Amino acid sequence: MTRRGFTLIEASTVVVVLAILAALVVPSLASQKRSMDARAAVAGMQRIVVQARERAIARRAICTLRYEEAETRLVLEQAPPPADSTATDPGAMEEEPVLVASAPLPEDFEARAFRTGDEDRNAGDWEVRFYHDGSCDGGGFE
Repeated sequence: MTRRGFTLIEASTVVVVLAILAALVVPSLASQKRSMDARAAVAGMQRIVVQARERAIARRAICTLRYEEAETRLVLEQAPPPADSTATDPGAMEEEPVLVASAPLPEDFEARAFRTGDEDRNAGDWEVRFYHDGSCDGGGFE
C-alpha cells in the first residue's frame, strides 16, 4: 500500500513555519516603505528649493517658498510682475502670487521649529524668499 498526501501534523507544521516567516518579514517591509517615503519627501524638498532659486534667477522675479500646514506641503509661488506703466487695464495685472509648484510632505510630518533669517516663526508665517541675484532670506524648519 502506497501512502498519498500529507498528514494533518505535516500540513500544520508547514502552516506554522510560514506564519512565523510572515511575522518576521511584514514589519521589515513596512519599515522599508516608511524609509523610502521619507527619502522621497527629502528629495522633493530639495528639488523645490533648487527650483525656487533657479526660477527666481531665470525669471528675474521674487519666488517664495512657504509651508502650508493644512495640506502638509511646501508651496513655491512667484510674485506678480511689477506694474507695467504701459498697461491700460488695471484689472489685467496680476495681484496675487502665481502658484508654481508644491511638494507634499509625509502625513506624519511634524515641523516643530521654523526660522527665517535670524527670526523664529510659526508654521503659518514661515516663508523664504529667493531673489533674482541668487540670494535668499535663509531659513529652515526642524
